[in-house]
Amino acid sequence: MTRFKRILGLLIILSSFSSLAATTIADEQLSFESTFNEEKPSSNGIYSLKVPKNHKNPDGEKVDIYYFFHKATSESDRIGPLFFNFGGPGSDAIGGAKNMIQDLPVSITKSFDLIFLDPRGTGKSAFANEIRKCKEKKTCDTDAFIKGIAPYMGTNAVADDMDALREHLGEDKISYLGYSYGTRLGSIYAERYPDRIRAAVLDSSMSPIFENEGGLSIDMAKNHEKIAEYRLNYRFERLEKLRNIVGIVRNKSNYQTNDGYSFDKKNIYTLLDFLVEKDNQDSIDWFKSKKYAAITKLLDTDEGKDFHDIYILQEQKNNKSNLLWASCIL
Repeated sequence: MTRFKRILGLLIILSSFSSLAATTIADEQLSFESTFNEEKPSSNGIYSLKVPKNHKNPDGEKVDIYYFFHKATSESDRIGPLFFNFGGPGSDAIGGAKNMIQDLPVSITKSFDLIFLDPRGTGKSAFANEIRKCKEKKTCDTDAFIKGIAPYMGTNAVADDMDALREHLGEDKISYLGYSYGTRLGSIYAERYPDRIRAAVLDSSMSPIFENEGGLSIDMAKNHEKIAEYRLNYRFERLEKLRNIVGIVRNKSNYQTNDGYSFDKKNIYTLLDFLVEKDNQDSIDWFKSKKYAAITKLLDTDEGKDFHDIYILQEQKNNKSNLLWASCIL
């Protein structure tokens, strides 16, 4: 959090302030009940705004985007709106608003209206329900998705939504803080609307060369595969065995080992996650870890007991890990 406060301090440096207060508003009670109105917000809460489904046709069909608004606590010190994006793509902003606001220095909360906009396809914003249904594979009409949703998604559309919200708020300029994918969104907004950015902080910047979320996901999967190759000690026969197991569970079949253990998709998610997880306590001495021994035994001799035991232990710890690579492969 110290690093975070230092980054937020850059926004103050770019303003008329000369110092950054360390005090926060951790005790503030925040309301997260939707208000579903089109009025310019005057109090803290979740609001919706209708924007063009296709910004190239501003008079056409409209869709709803949702955002959390937190009013600057000092009218005399107010600078303007500060937009946040925590990364993704595919992640909402409202969900992280409460914790973020409570950890912000008072010199930020008194100086900026804080705006947490859920990008299209996330939270309650446009197309989120359709995408969730597709991911859950309950109801997903691929042709309808490609024709009715896909053309109106993407970073450019979200940047245009941001500017529509800026206009709705009656502001000439915005400040912006973005992490990871949020750096791409902030860069594109600044490129499209250079005269409407007051200040921007882009942390953990992401390459701008990819055109869409698919390209980003593929690149991330390739990077994770390099990590997995290292953790499998560059034994490519192990990687091929892993691909074979993934292929079996992708077809909704359990994988059966020689010693009688059965692994479903959830189990293999965990195995893949072990191979790429960050900040692993075993990372420094991975090749002496129980996870390495269990995974390589499964891949080398098709014996599943050790991995089964490791998986059960992991479940008991209720470890909620990042399954991005697994999601990309499966």
